[in-house]
Amino acid sequence: MNWSELATALFGADHDIRVDGSLLHGTATLARQSIAVVGTTDHASIGYALALRQAEVVLATMAHHPGRPVLLLIDTQGQQLRRHDELLGINRAMAHLGCCIDLARRRGH
Repeated sequence: MNWSELATALFGADHDIRVDGSLLHGTATLARQSIAVVGTTDHASIGYALALRQAEVVLATMAHHPGRPVLLLIDTQGQQLRRHDELLGINRAMAHLGCCIDLARRRGH
């Protein structure tokens, strides 16, 4: 099932989820409540840049929409294993993403 079919099955046509490369982001309505959606598509491998882009969406949600639930829709094959990403610090980017998600959870998202 592709992300568009999944989003339609979950939210109907009333969602604003977009794809930007392998990054999914946007909003949807679930049980009459607006939620933020962030994730990946196309069985993407998550590298340094994609992890930071996901973290950016989570941080923006916390800054602009306090308390808005965050739904992660992840279609991934795992961490991107490239020397370039390792040199840039993929482990730190993934840890940063995890910390952002944890902070959002602790702030009631």
